[in-house]
Amino acid sequence: MLKNETSLLEPTTLGRTGLKVGRLGMSASYGMPAAAVGMAFDRGMNYLYWGSLRRGAFADALRHLKPQRERMVLVVQSYMRMSGSTVIKSREFMAAHYSRLKRRQSHETGVTTGFS
Repeated sequence: MLKNETSLLEPTTLGRTGLKVGRLGMSASYGMPAAAVGMAFDRGMNYLYWGSLRRGAFADALRHLKPQRERMVLVVQSYMRMSGSTVIKSREFMAAHYSRLKRRQSHETGVTTGFS
């Protein structure tokens, strides 16, 4: 590595959250095997994105990594489709979001956005 080069897995602070993450993360949609997710996590890739295209192997990896939850920053993409006259209250959105987290047995979420 060059003198001024930064490792992609070197921890940095995620915005104003105070959370420490590597500069590179991984997403559920790419279809990598659970073992590959575990290997990357063991090497410092702790920013995991659980988006709308979810793969079983990624879910298996998350279950396997559950004992190390404190080191993990898990982003959960969550949205609800709205038609022209449908209004979804933020309380309903958060209830649905919490239900998803509970099913995944993740006990907290740090940042929630999703209204446009």
